[in-house]
Amino acid sequence: MSGRHTGGGQRRFAKELVTFGLKVLFWGAIAIGALWLFQKVPSLGAGEESASTSTLQSSQAVAPDSTVAPTTTTEQALPPSEVTVLVLNSTNTSGLAGRLTDEIAGLGYDTLEADNYATPLADSVLWYAAGYDDEAEELARVLPDMDIQPNPEAPLANLVVVLGASYTE
Repeated sequence: MSGRHTGGGQRRFAKELVTFGLKVLFWGAIAIGALWLFQKVPSLGAGEESASTSTLQSSQAVAPDSTVAPTTTTEQALPPSEVTVLVLNSTNTSGLAGRLTDEIAGLGYDTLEADNYATPLADSVLWYAAGYDDEAEELARVLPDMDIQPNPEAPLANLVVVLGASYTE
């Protein structure tokens, strides 16, 4: 009878078995290492945030005169292209909402057509739909003197900016 493991082939079979086992261990270690790397490096996978990101967020979360310990946020604001913004004008200045809409669109936000707000407001307001408070904070960084509040009305957009008399271009 002839075959691969006949006639003194037990030693050869053992050698092939050990070689196969070493290959399995090698490729298993590579696979486990790759999975670990994807979990630890955020740009490669959906792993944890790096310590520098958490530190940066915690330092931004504290008010200048606050005595409360810094807090970290684990959620990140959506990119501007995924946030819809509506700008409304409650002042007598013609075209104000349109000009700000163009400015916001230039930042990458998805904007709706500017319109007027029926009730004149003294102060400008940035209303946010439920779950868009982080995005409102991001937009408020480029819009000075905005009073940020949850949207009391049925939201037409994720963020609604109502320009009041306090707004200056």
